[in-house]
Amino acid sequence: MSILCPDEVVTLQSRFGNFQDAVLRRIEHSFGIDEGGCCTVTMSVEDHRNEDGYSNVTLVVRGVTELAFRDQAATRQSLPDGLALRRLNGQWWVDFAPFCRETESADEMRLSDFYLTGSSLTWQVAPFSEE
Repeated sequence: MSILCPDEVVTLQSRFGNFQDAVLRRIEHSFGIDEGGCCTVTMSVEDHRNEDGYSNVTLVVRGVTELAFRDQAATRQSLPDGLALRRLNGQWWVDFAPFCRETESADEMRLSDFYLTGSSLTWQVAPFSEE
């Protein structure tokens, strides 16, 4: 797993096309007593560095302080609008249903139907799999 630094966000989003049309494969959340919760999200996404075209990307957010999922009429298994990654007030925000592309505040992130926030974010790329 690679630790994501704020100055790497643009590179990561560029490599994976802002995660546009990514397909969510798995979301796991565990509660922690000392460090807060941990949320692991695995998705299949177009990878501009992969000759096969697609890879699976796993994001792990530790120290989860907020997690929101409000399912509407349409499922959120796919991410037609991609996802937004922001570092705000010392926290990582991952928005799976971006309200707007250039979110500037935690209050704007909270307008999303599907987001999480935590103290650290790591990521890993694996070969494409539908599991």
